[in-house]
Amino acid sequence: MVSLHSYGVPGTHADSAPIGTPLPTLRIYVLTPWLSPVLPGVTGELYVAGPIARGYVGQAALTAERFVADPYGPPGSRMYRTGDLARRNEDGQLQYAGRADAQIKIRGFRVEPAEVESHLAAHPGVARAVVTSRDTAAGKQLVGYVTGDAVEASAVRAFVAARLPAYMVPSAVVVLDRLPLTPNGKLDRAALPAPPSSVSTAEHRAPRTPYERTLCALFAEVLDVERVGVDDDFFALGGHSLLTVRLLARIHAELDVRIAVRDVLTAPRPGDLARLVTAGSAGRASASAALVPASEARLDPGHRFREAAGFGAPMRQVLLTGATGFVGAFLLRELLAQSDAQVHCLVRAATEQAARARLNAVLDSYGIDLKTHSARVHPVPGDLAHDGLGIDAARWSGLREELDTIVHAGAYVHHLSAYGRLKAANVEGTRTLLRLAAEGRPKRFHHLSTLGVFGSAAVGRQVTEASPVQDARHMAADGYLASKWVADLMVQHAIARGARARVYRLGRIWAESQHGAVNTDDMFCRLLLTCAALGCHPYEPALQADLLPADVTARALVALARADDTAHPEPATVYHLHHPRQTGPGAFLRVLDELRGTRSQPVGLGPWLERLRQAGEAGHELPFLPYLDVFQQTVEDPHNTADTASPTDVTDRAVDSYRNDRTLHTLQHLGVHIPDIDETLMHRFWQRLRDAGEFS
Repeated sequence: MVSLHSYGVPGTHADSAPIGTPLPTLRIYVLTPWLSPVLPGVTGELYVAGPIARGYVGQAALTAERFVADPYGPPGSRMYRTGDLARRNEDGQLQYAGRADAQIKIRGFRVEPAEVESHLAAHPGVARAVVTSRDTAAGKQLVGYVTGDAVEASAVRAFVAARLPAYMVPSAVVVLDRLPLTPNGKLDRAALPAPPSSVSTAEHRAPRTPYERTLCALFAEVLDVERVGVDDDFFALGGHSLLTVRLLARIHAELDVRIAVRDVLTAPRPGDLARLVTAGSAGRASASAALVPASEARLDPGHRFREAAGFGAPMRQVLLTGATGFVGAFLLRELLAQSDAQVHCLVRAATEQAARARLNAVLDSYGIDLKTHSARVHPVPGDLAHDGLGIDAARWSGLREELDTIVHAGAYVHHLSAYGRLKAANVEGTRTLLRLAAEGRPKRFHHLSTLGVFGSAAVGRQVTEASPVQDARHMAADGYLASKWVADLMVQHAIARGARARVYRLGRIWAESQHGAVNTDDMFCRLLLTCAALGCHPYEPALQADLLPADVTARALVALARADDTAHPEPATVYHLHHPRQTGPGAFLRVLDELRGTRSQPVGLGPWLERLRQAGEAGHELPFLPYLDVFQQTVEDPHNTADTASPTDVTDRAVDSYRNDRTLHTLQHLGVHIPDIDETLMHRFWQRLRDAGEFS
């Protein structure tokens, strides 16, 4: 079958030719991942309905995946999921936009190769870039292929590693003279060469001591490479959190030494670990036990904040960070729904086109349809971790004069990284945004923080909106909470200087209430998925969490941001958003058991962690494995509070309680209802994950 499209004046056509319209007997749908129609010009997946085949002969699983119920046709009808991406142009014709299955899943994270390719291509020495995945003994890994004159693979990888989360950084970068092409000029992926089996990250230095020789051998074994030198970085060689568990098990078996996950994060080279073992400090994270000082939050003395309009004033021009995050995506929807504002979204991307594509992909993944509001969304390519947010000078100048509101929801979230790695995005990014707020037109500033800024204490506390955070203690090893604490203090310093700003500290943000969309990288979600895989769950009371659905959180945030309390004698500058009641994993597992006819076994936290460890050592990549070491330390030393990963971890929940009566009273006045986390919401969560293939 051939479709013909005629162009009139050369050079006036769109970026791709239309592929036509359906035959009269067929129906064509362009749908989101949750089977909702997309607007013209928006990319979705292509489905065909009408008199189509009934399935694949002898392939029941493939038939069930591709031939699905047609929600828009007669009862009992089905439609065919093509796997192609398409969009309708202004004339109603379809334009092909690639394949939906181009997305790669790496250790539970979904990666868009095009996004990684754009960052590889941004290196000044790279001419072309391609990213693909390869199955290795160490698991599925990303591999980048680049062309360019005098370009070095290690330099390109370091360039990308400074701009992307660790799971998106290719395990190897291969430099080619040219990319292999098929006879018709398309990329020949089958002809891309395998990366070298031994990729050194530094000039090779052979091991000299017994510990170094053993550790180098174990690194090579776990990473499935020919050799490792004492200065080679575990993560630069393709290591990740799941392989770290295997490495620690092998080290314990060979050397009878317990090494902590954070030891590997802070000392990722065999030589570094050998020195820790020799000094007897392995497992105690001594190298990163330093406290982060409050002086990190010091503001530039030159920042002076002119009085902005009151919080009740209409939002007209808003800069939103974090729109591609879980909370940020729903926050964008609420900002558009509750105001008439033009929303400028800072998105980590090289171009505005790439930023819009990334933003649309995230919104689609959560089933968010912006409907008629999409014209008010303006992607801004940039990066919180870069100088000046990575925004060009002309765009910065325009924003400083146009904006009336900044909503800072963005952050680099990684609970096992040290402060030094997260400081650029979480601290310096906030500092730059405050500078933007101080320049040009006066602006209102809304900062999303976390309850974890209170840290841990030797005695139990009741934490409220009035509780001080200035004297909290945060270890450099606990990088996420330390960086959010510094940013929180920085905003409060700005308020003291006259900035019109508010801080919103969030607890555990949970699955969206209507359809169960969830951030699968959330620690509590990882816990539940791991419980489902192991067939048991820990009954530790301190694992209960104050779960607040993401859509409810976003609705509350925008309502609070727009609320005018200037007439109040003491207007609030801090709100705490968390559910007033807690829910534990046992309640979720009971709902799952009903859904799939199983019976989950309740066990103590210690035995549950041991089962998790055994599964990890056997090669099962369970989502909670990266947190195993942190929780194991809690079991072995209940008084240890230096390595807590979040405000809802075991030790914090054992000693502190949280009340947000003032915030709840304000939300009630604003008409925002906080729903119970009941069986209906739990069922939606599990159903959504099962539909997404997260478990069987």
